[in-house]
Amino acid sequence: MSLLVEAAVSGPLALIGCVVLIVEAAAIALFRHHIQQPIRLLATIAAGFGLLAALYSYQTGLPGWMVTIFLGGAFLAHILDMRQRLLPVNSGKPPQSATSSGFKRQTERFKSAATDTHKA
Repeated sequence: MSLLVEAAVSGPLALIGCVVLIVEAAAIALFRHHIQQPIRLLATIAAGFGLLAALYSYQTGLPGWMVTIFLGGAFLAHILDMRQRLLPVNSGKPPQSATSSGFKRQTERFKSAATDTHKA
């Protein structure tokens, strides 16, 4: 148990997390043609990488300005990620998660039923 605590406190786990995120970003870059929005994924990965790099920098005793740079990069990547999620670039419509297609179908059925007159 103390080996796990030592690894968590001294930095190797944060370093392993950074390596995993780099491998994931490389895979996204290689397979970007099969992914609908690779920039959104890369912004999310960059934010996580910045936080893990800041943690690793702090744990290994690197200067505070390096921790600040990594935190600032993570902040900027997070802002980019949130902007892409909340303000889609190519449409004036709200994000898909903000609307329900089921609700839209029910509304359309209600409107058609309200205006439909049966000839009996």
